[in-house]
Amino acid sequence: MKTFHEKTYGDHLGLEAAICYYMDDLCGDMNQSLKDEKGETRHEYNNYDGNWELEDGTKLNVEIYLHEHDYSHLREEGEEPIEHEWVCKAYRS
Repeated sequence: MKTFHEKTYGDHLGLEAAICYYMDDLCGDMNQSLKDEKGETRHEYNNYDGNWELEDGTKLNVEIYLHEHDYSHLREEGEEPIEHEWVCKAYRS
């Protein structure tokens, strides 16, 4: 499945904030409003799966999840080896 739109955000955001930021960015980038949004938020797994429809009728499957990068092989002593980011992707349905 080809990605229609993708963004990442820092882990300083919570899941709900990542959903809102992505919704705003996607609508802004497409110069459209969101017509309909249905989704399931699973806080215990740090993810969201949804079906969104833009005002022009474009239907999207959206996934948002917390991705963990392990940079332990690059770290200096005393630095945090793991970095997290919210990955947000939309695919045409």
